[in-house]
Amino acid sequence: LVDVVVVHPNGDSAPFDFTYVAGTEIDGVTPPGGPEEGGNTVVITGSCFTGATAVLFGGVPATSFTVDSDTRITAVVPAGTGVVDVEVVGAAACGSETLPDGYEYTDEPVIGTIAPDRGPETGGTVVTITGTNFTGTTSVTFDGVAGSALTVVSDTELRVTTPAHAAGDAAVVVTTPAGSSDAGAFTFYPVADIGGVAPGTGPISGGTVVTITGQCFTGATAVLFGEVPAQFEVINDGVIRAISPSAATTGTVPVTVVGAGACGTAVEPGAFTYAAGSAGS
Repeated sequence: LVDVVVVHPNGDSAPFDFTYVAGTEIDGVTPPGGPEEGGNTVVITGSCFTGATAVLFGGVPATSFTVDSDTRITAVVPAGTGVVDVEVVGAAACGSETLPDGYEYTDEPVIGTIAPDRGPETGGTVVTITGTNFTGTTSVTFDGVAGSALTVVSDTELRVTTPAHAAGDAAVVVTTPAGSSDAGAFTFYPVADIGGVAPGTGPISGGTVVTITGQCFTGATAVLFGEVPAQFEVINDGVIRAISPSAATTGTVPVTVVGAGACGTAVEPGAFTYAAGSAGS
């Protein structure tokens, strides 16, 4: 809402109100492609969709569409070829908007969504991929490494388990006999890991200053020798300095670092041995 004033040498007018309204905007189409015969369903996201009167793919009206909300339209794609613009014809106040090259007619697989889109670098995350043209899928790769337990649920849905991968982003590609998809994205995050514990021996009375090396230690909330908490300091993401607590008996125990957030917990079995004697003896 703004004031509008007419400026004149003899004096300005009294202000009157003018209201700006949001225009129709298209943020994306998911999935962004499908078969030439059409018939598949896509979700168009954006704004000011309430009261939309038409959805066009390359100038051809959608077979049907539903305005789910002011920010979402579900449409059934008509038949077509090539790469086409997607247009939403909005209500009078919002106007129309076109997304150039917003949809591609293709027989190759097309990725729409990946959920979840992140998981630990150790792999093992079950991922659901939605899209189109998935029938006959032969592989889903993460930076070229095939996922496992691939299941083709339908022409529009896959399930696959991520492989191990270094922390960071990975390109996800679906391959069928018709070709390979454009890459989607999956992020592998680091997890807590213990590489070494030194020294690995100390007296049952405790008090040994121990250096634990590894990764993803920032924000660690506890260090355990066996099941007994130790005093500790996080030096950096790869180093923790801890003081061994006392133990009831001699023997070997695991060392555990309870990490923060996604890092999780790292356990190193048999990492520290309690010997008879007192600290400094």
